[in-house]
Amino acid sequence: MMPEVNSSSSRGHVDGPPFELGEPGRAHEREIDTRGPGFLRGAQDRNDKAPIVHPRRQAEDQEEGLEEVRRNFPPPQGPRYIESPPAVPAPPHRAARTPPQTPPPVEQTNIRSREVDEVVWDVSRTKDVTMHLELDITEDLEPDLDEFCRLARLGNFQGAKQSFKDNLEQHMDDPYIFVQYAQMLMSMGDYKSVEGLKVPYSLEHSKHLQLQINWEFIKVFTALHTEGLSEEDAPLAAEEATSTNTFQKARVKFEQLQAKRDEASLKDNAVDEAESQLGSTECQIVSLALHIEARLHQDKLFIETSILTTIYERLLREGRIWDFRDILIGAVYSYGSTRAFEKFFGSSEVALDRILHDWSTTIYDESTNLALLDILTSVALRRILNPRTFPGTKLWVDEAGILASNIIRYHPSNLKSRQYIRWILAKVAVTNYRDMDSSNELSNLPGLFPGRTRGGELPTYVPVALETPDWHLLRRPSESNETLQTALKAARQLGDLETEVMCLSQLILQAEEPADLFDDLVNLQKTVQNDNRSLLKTCLSKYLICHDKESRDTLREEILSIKDDFGLHPTWLWAKRMVLRALSHSQHEAELLLDEARALPMLSRNVREFMKRNKLEKENGHLHISDDSKDYHHPTASDSMERYEKRKNEKESSRERARMRKSRGLITLSSALPAKPL
Repeated sequence: MMPEVNSSSSRGHVDGPPFELGEPGRAHEREIDTRGPGFLRGAQDRNDKAPIVHPRRQAEDQEEGLEEVRRNFPPPQGPRYIESPPAVPAPPHRAARTPPQTPPPVEQTNIRSREVDEVVWDVSRTKDVTMHLELDITEDLEPDLDEFCRLARLGNFQGAKQSFKDNLEQHMDDPYIFVQYAQMLMSMGDYKSVEGLKVPYSLEHSKHLQLQINWEFIKVFTALHTEGLSEEDAPLAAEEATSTNTFQKARVKFEQLQAKRDEASLKDNAVDEAESQLGSTECQIVSLALHIEARLHQDKLFIETSILTTIYERLLREGRIWDFRDILIGAVYSYGSTRAFEKFFGSSEVALDRILHDWSTTIYDESTNLALLDILTSVALRRILNPRTFPGTKLWVDEAGILASNIIRYHPSNLKSRQYIRWILAKVAVTNYRDMDSSNELSNLPGLFPGRTRGGELPTYVPVALETPDWHLLRRPSESNETLQTALKAARQLGDLETEVMCLSQLILQAEEPADLFDDLVNLQKTVQNDNRSLLKTCLSKYLICHDKESRDTLREEILSIKDDFGLHPTWLWAKRMVLRALSHSQHEAELLLDEARALPMLSRNVREFMKRNKLEKENGHLHISDDSKDYHHPTASDSMERYEKRKNEKESSRERARMRKSRGLITLSSALPAKPL
């Protein structure tokens, strides 16, 4: 509805000449519209315009003024001067014209419909004057949206949800607000709620292509954790997510950026024009593309190193550290930390120094400190822990500790944040690190630990037959259990489901009896998150504590209920079939699962060697039968444990022989030494 200004509220008998409309209080002085000569002017020209008065009074005043001029200044005598007829001078702001004796009635009209020279209020007339104004009014949502995003960045998802409910929920049909809310749910690990979102019509038919791409990426990322990608869904990963509607558009934007950069010598501002299109939404698209690429184990985005360098320079120049954080961590997930650092900085050796040097501030800044802590901690938790990488990972954690101490000093309220809690987890993981390959007990096991273990991740064991290792061989006892319990409590209060999973995983590694903690983790991933991708890995790890028939049967049913393909690496799909083979109820079932495991493509080298070493590989479509054993049979637990005991005894005998040789050497040496003088 357009507001109305009605003069009827000021009607009444007024002594003296009529006056200009709105003069008392100068309420008319705000700018109404200055787009044309026929619109009312505002305060910008009120000081130099002539007052508007009634035409009749104006004519009388002019006549009296002329008469006084004639009396006081008579015209000179002589033929040279001829008295001109009296004339009425025109007001300075319009052409002269004879005022009407009776003013015409002022009709109600829309000011936009025609040009208006003057608006006059005649108290002798009862006709109202109505002015119609059309103003575009939009509610300012930016402060509420900024607060919502700030809470989500801190990992305070409970607070972010409450803020959204109080201030933004009624605007859920806005495409940008909808995408930001979906992004928040995905970040916290609530894939079940993402699947339950109702897409607004405005997003499906939005002209903002970037928001549609962002939403498509969120759906693909969620599907990789919930329902997986079947053979029918393969185009979603290989085509939609990497070519036609999503990855390709992100890649095209980077290619355009690269082209603009190459043309910079011809046009000075070409790079600035290209980079100006890279907003936070585009950065989020790139980050999600890299995360999806990592989960599909494909390399189809093909982002050139020079493009990532250009992006980094742009974000650094504008101080957009959170956008840099999103893209960098996505690259670490997709390429690994070494390759990602090479793409951004040219060398992985200088990455830590470059990040701290480029982004550190001389004066403490809360947002920058949290972002740096987030970057360093996320990188440390993603690095593979082994004797070669451990020193470098520890350095990242130690540098993050300095940033964490700033939180204690300047903003203790941020101790309950995702960044600080995850730094605690990284610190515990580095402190409790133990090289599994150097353990004699673990190396003597007949099975295989596939994959590479990161800090705080649960190990997975693939048995040769039915054997189950002793949990105490893998347990990492420490004095940080109380600290981890506090971190778990804080993560639950924040509603940070992903961090809660990480806390439970580290508590399991330290627990003497982890069955209850395993149950809590399974329930969280299955019931709350609907994260079947992570649930499968948890169940494969749970095999390590299943020793009786009841627990093994329960685990078997749990694994069978999980859909196969979540874009998992073939090694994990192979591990699933091998663990189910150990839990199978019949010889026939075990053989079928073994056939499926053999048929999986792109198995790693250590997996193929494991299969060959244990006579589980298939050659020419048949089971391999060695020359010295024509009667090949399915390996049993006794076979596996027999080989285990044999290898153990051989190593003990070898160590005993070494001790004997050392003792004989000492005896020989002592006999050769001269006796001490008395």
